[in-house]
Amino acid sequence: MSKPLRLFLLLCLLLPFAQETFGSVVSPGDVVKSHAKEEENCEKCHKKFNKAAQSGLCSECHKQVGKDITEKRGFHGRIQEKKECKECHTDHKGRDAKIVIFDSIKFDHKQTDFELKGGHLKEKVKCKDCHAEGKKYSEAPSKCNSCHKKDDDKAHKGKLGPDCAKCHSEKDWKATFFDHSKTHFELLGKHKEVKCEKCHLDDKFKDTPKTCVGCHKKDDEKAHKGKLGPKCETCHNEKDWKTTKFDHDKTK
Repeated sequence: MSKPLRLFLLLCLLLPFAQETFGSVVSPGDVVKSHAKEEENCEKCHKKFNKAAQSGLCSECHKQVGKDITEKRGFHGRIQEKKECKECHTDHKGRDAKIVIFDSIKFDHKQTDFELKGGHLKEKVKCKDCHAEGKKYSEAPSKCNSCHKKDDDKAHKGKLGPDCAKCHSEKDWKATFFDHSKTHFELLGKHKEVKCEKCHLDDKFKDTPKTCVGCHKKDDEKAHKGKLGPKCETCHNEKDWKTTKFDHDKTK
């Protein structure tokens, strides 16, 4: 074997070790724990002679953040001033370094997809109530039923579906509203003053009676012993049950 060939093979054998040694020499320090598995793969985060490419490489790994930036949603997608990732998340500061700088007290929730209003304001709801320990802040639930499922199970047994906003508002969870005119039984007259549970026994909303006698059977039995038939509206109206409108001219 010729001398040049032996030298070439030796260089091929030593090159990986030389690269590793060179990388460790020029490295400014250990990366954080979450990046430790990529510490030897510098090209994962750095592109030779092109510092501007670094943020793009970050987005390739942190796909959800990259998607938020592209779609202009979430915290990262709402940042007005264009920044490089390393301006906020500088690595190589040691395994236990915190490269996510976050102040929960000063944080403005308007910069997210879920602005805090009404009962969700900080003085009423604590961060930990929605942001579970060990999970990313961006993974916090944004639908009412995700946080209020226990309230729903207790009050409605899950029978009214997950869209809590139909009856509840962010101002006060206990204060409810429901537009009865959108149902097959619009509330008129005295029916507006009747409490929900008077007609919806045990929070049952399906198959609620719509006929007068369905709710006023006891009144009918007490006054008429059921002799005048089930059409109470012939004599009674929703303005006042006790005031009758019977037209005697229509009799014999």
